[in-house]
Amino acid sequence: MNTLGYVSVCMLLAMGACLSGALENGLIRTPPMGWSTWNKFHCGINETLIKEMADALASSGLSKAGYVYVNLDDCWMAAERNSTGYLQADATTFPSGMKALGDYIHGKGLKYGLYGDPGTMTCQRRAGNENHEKIDALTYAEYGADYFKYDSCYASHDYQLHAYMV
Repeated sequence: MNTLGYVSVCMLLAMGACLSGALENGLIRTPPMGWSTWNKFHCGINETLIKEMADALASSGLSKAGYVYVNLDDCWMAAERNSTGYLQADATTFPSGMKALGDYIHGKGLKYGLYGDPGTMTCQRRAGNENHEKIDALTYAEYGADYFKYDSCYASHDYQLHAYMV
């Protein structure tokens, strides 16, 4: 075996040793993979489209390859909170609500991701999370969200993320 072949074999063996020695500590070994609404659809999203994308991930075999997240970016929520201060889905585009959509996605064996912003509004000027972080964390949990993307387009101050037990 030439030197290059020997080095290649040694590198493969070393990589295998590193991989086999990975900790079993409950942390993921791959990044969260799936599909997100923003790059293709921006604010042109609705309940039917999201269900179609979930169906496609589940039926195409991509979910078996690890692509398990269906992530809704900006524009799923209404521009204003409801009368009691809670986030609400845009009733025109998500008439069944976010809990029902999360249940549909979970029913396909997939995970469900949502978006928010620590400012007074999101990048697309929908209801933001500022001064509502705890109530919003509870709301996302009620919706069944598995993943959360936090942007900062309209953060009016330096913010710190706080972990809330839900």
